[in-house]
Amino acid sequence: FLAALFIVATLVLLYWLLGLRSDNSAVEYILTTMNGIEPRAHSRAAIVSLITGSEADVKNLCSALTKLQHLPDVTNTDLPLADVIIFHEPDDLSVESRAKLSNCTDRATKYAEVDFTQFPQGFDPEKEESRWQKRSKWGYSQMIRFFISGLWQHQVIGGYDFVMRLDADSCWSEISRNDPERPIYPYLPDGVVYQRHREGKDDGFVCEGLYDFTSNYISTNGIAVANPELWQKFEKTWIEEGKCLGFFNNFEVTNVPFMQQPATREWHEAVTERPPFGVYRHRWGDALVRYLTLALFAPPSRILYHNVTAYYHHPCRGHTPVL
Repeated sequence: FLAALFIVATLVLLYWLLGLRSDNSAVEYILTTMNGIEPRAHSRAAIVSLITGSEADVKNLCSALTKLQHLPDVTNTDLPLADVIIFHEPDDLSVESRAKLSNCTDRATKYAEVDFTQFPQGFDPEKEESRWQKRSKWGYSQMIRFFISGLWQHQVIGGYDFVMRLDADSCWSEISRNDPERPIYPYLPDGVVYQRHREGKDDGFVCEGLYDFTSNYISTNGIAVANPELWQKFEKTWIEEGKCLGFFNNFEVTNVPFMQQPATREWHEAVTERPPFGVYRHRWGDALVRYLTLALFAPPSRILYHNVTAYYHHPCRGHTPVL
């Protein structure tokens, strides 16, 4: 009788701790918490890539997709297998290329179009001069705009909780079983909004005006900076070195609701959709804007850093697994 009473009391306590979770989600939450993972029950993740339809891009991405087998959502059965979403311009990725890419992974694969012929209202791509051209006059700037703001507003992202970026020319090798961080890519622990890569610096000629724009935005909108340390480092680097800090975001895991919340969305649109159009006129990079987004809206406790250089390779050239 005492044993039965103890079991009942324990179940009641668990139900109280877990709120109104269903039985299945409660079990899932308990299991993942015991393993030190703690993503919310029934979370969904997507691995996203933006490519052209060129033979080289398709070949590189196929190789990158095959190496996703090394991610924790494959080796850890507590994590649902993330989908793959491949973004491309309309009519730029053939049916044959899609079939080939889908065969490069066991993951559910989706294809989503982005229209890079559309520009922000008030910006004339015919009259303006591009300061940074790769493949086309505005292609690189449009890529930056997409990863700053367009990705989070795209309808295909709806329903996902986490997004991990995968560049076509990158790859993963096996994550060490002895890694003390016990990463859970492409997921994040509960409460964390961003898994960052290492810091880097861009020269002043590609971030001209970004510090002043951000400082004025903070003042005008009465923003209480959530991460003063990041903001002060950005400010100090600009004033003393004439350079801008950023995170190497060719690898990142991001909490989607954080990027879709009104304050974050308004900031992103101010950067990409309104004057002074710094992404187009000065090549303000998505790595720099990501750094500033986190400085403005993410307290330090909600950002994780894990040195992934032993496992994540960009570009991918002859790397062997870490055992």
